[in-house]
Amino acid sequence: MAKEEGDYIEFPEAWDRTDPYARKQYNKCKYYYSPGEEEKFLKVFESSGFFNIFCSIVLAYTIIASSLILIKNKTYKKMNWNINISLLFSLGTILNVINFFIRRFKFYDYPCFLVPILSGFGYPLSFISGSAIIIMFLKQCYVNDSLYTKFQKIDSNNKYSGKKGYLRGLCFSFTESRIIKTIFIIITITMFYVVIGATFDLDFTMNPISYGFCSVQYLQLSEYLIIAIFIFVFSPMAIHDIRLFKNTFQFGKIFLVSLFFFFVTGKFLSNFPLFGIRKFREKYHIIVICLVY
Repeated sequence: MAKEEGDYIEFPEAWDRTDPYARKQYNKCKYYYSPGEEEKFLKVFESSGFFNIFCSIVLAYTIIASSLILIKNKTYKKMNWNINISLLFSLGTILNVINFFIRRFKFYDYPCFLVPILSGFGYPLSFISGSAIIIMFLKQCYVNDSLYTKFQKIDSNNKYSGKKGYLRGLCFSFTESRIIKTIFIIITITMFYVVIGATFDLDFTMNPISYGFCSVQYLQLSEYLIIAIFIFVFSPMAIHDIRLFKNTFQFGKIFLVSLFFFFVTGKFLSNFPLFGIRKFREKYHIIVICLVY
């Protein structure tokens, strides 16, 4: 049942009534709060201690891990580890976490144009590089399986009779240069889209620059598309292929755990009774995936 006038909180005195983005935020949130809950409402937009600590841990972990990869690069090369892809993933993680953290910490002062720009770099770097890491592991499994099959029974047509997953062809066509080229093509397209959208003042204005109350939707469509493809297209195929090597592909268990937390946090936060929490649920999705990787 819709609330009548006076059944919800008043417009916060600390907010600027002339700011259209502040009014938009208020109109979306006011129905979730009763009169007298203004302080409770404003706390939704404050950065919690847990979130600050969580972001700090992820950033520290990512920086330390990247440093170790650079210091021990010879060791990782002997392990057939793709150092460049891992560093690109780390860079994407850092950009995403910084974007989420500062946007939350400086909710009233954050330049809105930075949201689609940083996420336009961070999402492709994180999700495409993360997918490449999975493909890299799967490729090693397929290569080992091919070698093993040579010494086993071969079908009557003398063709490969080993494991055939959905991503097998992609794994054998996987090269570092192709992945990097794909990442930068997507980033270029995303930046072009952001520039065009900003020209027409979608989500925010550039003249004057919008600060605070950043609710970017249209200019992050490409990032949402990347997430959707990762979850609903790539992940099911990857899970299927991982299960083919369940006895030898230990990384598969970690990947399955990461997806579990991704869906659980998404389901929980999307049903949380506070609009302010639902508004920022995507940061938990990305950071959980980054931390597990």
